[in-house]
Amino acid sequence: MTTTRGVFSNGLANITCYRIPVVVETSLRSLLAFAEARHGSCSDSASREIAVRRSTDAGRSWGPVVFAAGPLVQNPVAATTTTSGRVVLVFASKNASGNLAGNGAAFSDDDGLSWTQRAVDFGVASGWMPGPGAAAVLGDRIVVASHRGQNQIDYSSYSDDDGETWTTSPSFLEGVNEAAIAPIEGGVMLNMRNKNAPTEGRAISRSRDGGETWDPVTFDPTLVSPVCEASLVRINGSLFFSNPASATARVNLTVRRSDDDGVSWLASTLVVDAGPSYGYSCLVPGGVHDATALLGYPLRGCGQDVHRLRDLCARRRLVAEAPTRFFFFFFF
Repeated sequence: MTTTRGVFSNGLANITCYRIPVVVETSLRSLLAFAEARHGSCSDSASREIAVRRSTDAGRSWGPVVFAAGPLVQNPVAATTTTSGRVVLVFASKNASGNLAGNGAAFSDDDGLSWTQRAVDFGVASGWMPGPGAAAVLGDRIVVASHRGQNQIDYSSYSDDDGETWTTSPSFLEGVNEAAIAPIEGGVMLNMRNKNAPTEGRAISRSRDGGETWDPVTFDPTLVSPVCEASLVRINGSLFFSNPASATARVNLTVRRSDDDGVSWLASTLVVDAGPSYGYSCLVPGGVHDATALLGYPLRGCGQDVHRLRDLCARRRLVAEAPTRFFFFFFF
């Protein structure tokens, strides 16, 4: 069964273009869908605010567009804390010339209804881009992955006080780019975009101390990918990974499942098998409140809708035991 709901459409709230999907579930089981609000064009440099819409009925309907952060911000990363239920949104800040000028955070303590914004110090120089996507939540700790430049350096920052203060890992990973991040048994994993992904697969690093230090980068040839962002999430002990599974283009959006923390990938399902630029995606636990995932992905040129496919993975052997539902949040 598939149903469709509009979330962000180009032109909504007088915004030219929406890009970069992020979805989180709050402690009150609302859904918050975030996107960059771009003015004048869909180019990366046109990002000005981080827009958010809220659903209290598992994505069937959505409230008005609210701007959680801005102006001159981009690359949203979001998480719901386990301590207070605060929603933390981290992003990159830009100056009037459009150059990166540090990082900021916005906080909501009322289930996404209102937001407060301020600068945050990751302890690194300007020019670092968080995410994009969902952060990893490890008990009381939030872990955010960031990158500098094109395939230069990745690093992680973590907060143990609901996003108020941050510490950056001394482990800098070279030759990689935008990173998906998720908890694994006893630690956390980075799954990274890199220029060699079409031939070597996604770049991988693991931390066993909550993101404070990281293992050397290895490559997973099973995870074929163009040079593109991807998403990673842990649900009921399994890892789920989404990306355009092609070595040459951002097509064939696929979700894969691993039961051994990414050592092997035992099943996959093709979500979209054709079309233009199926690129960035965001898998997040939550939405229907049982064994659930939210998946957002952009399709260039049109608007942004929601597809909700019930028991997709159970039908296609992606999930063997408890049925998993996928909630599709995407841009056209």
